Amino acid sequence: MNKNGFQQRNGAQSWLIIFQRLFSGICLTFLIAHSVYGWSSTETKGIFMTHQFLNTEAHKLLSEHPMLKKGYIKFPKISDINKYSGVRPPIDGGTLEISGEGPDNPKKSDFAAHYFNPSIGNSGLGGAPKKVSETYAGLKRSLLVMSERYKDYAKENINPINTAYYGAYLAHFIQDMTCPFHVIGAPKEYLQYDPKAMGPYTKRYGAGIWEWTESSPFRNQNAPNSSVSATPLTGGPADSVYVQIDPQKFWNLMVDRFIKEKSPGANWFEPNYYNGPGFQLTWTYRGTHFLYEALVGPYHTSLLDVTMAPNEVKKFRKRWYLSTTDKPGSFAKNIASETKERLDREEKEFMFNPAKMMMPGEVPIPHEAWCQAVQATYTVWRASFSALFVDRYTDVKLAKVSNNPDKYKFRLRIKNVEPEENATNVLARVIFKAGKKQYDFGKAYFDKIEKTEKVTGSIVTKRLRLRILQTECSISR
Repeated sequence: MNKNGFQQRNGAQSWLIIFQRLFSGICLTFLIAHSVYGWSSTETKGIFMTHQFLNTEAHKLLSEHPMLKKGYIKFPKISDINKYSGVRPPIDGGTLEISGEGPDNPKKSDFAAHYFNPSIGNSGLGGAPKKVSETYAGLKRSLLVMSERYKDYAKENINPINTAYYGAYLAHFIQDMTCPFHVIGAPKEYLQYDPKAMGPYTKRYGAGIWEWTESSPFRNQNAPNSSVSATPLTGGPADSVYVQIDPQKFWNLMVDRFIKEKSPGANWFEPNYYNGPGFQLTWTYRGTHFLYEALVGPYHTSLLDVTMAPNEVKKFRKRWYLSTTDKPGSFAKNIASETKERLDREEKEFMFNPAKMMMPGEVPIPHEAWCQAVQATYTVWRASFSALFVDRYTDVKLAKVSNNPDKYKFRLRIKNVEPEENATNVLARVIFKAGKKQYDFGKAYFDKIEKTEKVTGSIVTKRLRLRILQTECSISR
């Protein structure tokens, strides 16, 4: 186990050197640029699947919960969630466009859905918090419908509502808020030069763009540099060189490239995404933003045999378990703000010299960011369902009130299957739906339901209402 809390086999650093050399090759020039990627989600050969990795780690934690173990909630399987998490580049997908069911497909979501910069505007700008709210509501609603007939669906082995889609997209958007390059940038209406939208890399290392070297077959595709003081820096791939330029001129050049962006939904500008060498195909896939997310990928894949250590799993629950929230958009903003604060402090795991990023060991493992991503994913997934369970077949009983022929009781049994927390101020209602009509038979209060305990309460209702229910719905007393 290394100092970051990951398990890693011998020889991993040697493989990283080989991988980085291969990655810097010409193969990337065949990919079509797209500016949505947060942590990587490309399904090609399992190398760039950071989102799927984070999903899997969070799902391991969630699968320990009794609501899932007992089958009380039909939460989607990780295999189904990951089906809606990935994308395939043009070559792998067999088309001229990016394909796949994940939100990084430009046809599935716009750019702004993956970003939130808390440092611009009055209280931050970006579409990710709204998407987190929308997908959280979708997951919560679909799980509720599924749980109402959990026995029927379990018996029939069907899933009539696409909970996996909501689970995957919710996880993706909240995970993006832990990525350093997804808490910077600005919306397309906000293209005037602003250092707060650029991140700390230009401040610490200077702004720069990649240019092809004389040995590259694409050297004639370099951006004109007659108007900038170009200072080539060493340390990059053999076929390109990092050229340092004035930050404001860098911004303006990246804006010009962004305006030429032809991907659907291009409504967010992150300048570090367009500083690759040459022409439009390689501005993105050889730019600092994309290279960073691709280079950290092998740290967690089977290529390096890296997994989260057991002690880290325990820390996730201790730190985040009680942070479930009914305001997921605010939660997303808080996560983005924490990431941005760490980035502004230039914390070690986020910092690297873009000019030397292809050198082995220059880009660090984003360990704490991944920890937070897993924690946040667990939080929004766990907050989407209640651990209070009522079996409508066995826990709701109708009984006659003694010595009172006009009154009946609904006896309710509520189970709190949460292993770590008591439930307080619980309100239970008995509601029956018949077609478009709905009958509310009353409510019962429970001050406290101890963890892993069951309580029984009763609701008294009048006979007249029961007769209506009995006549219209053919329910016996």
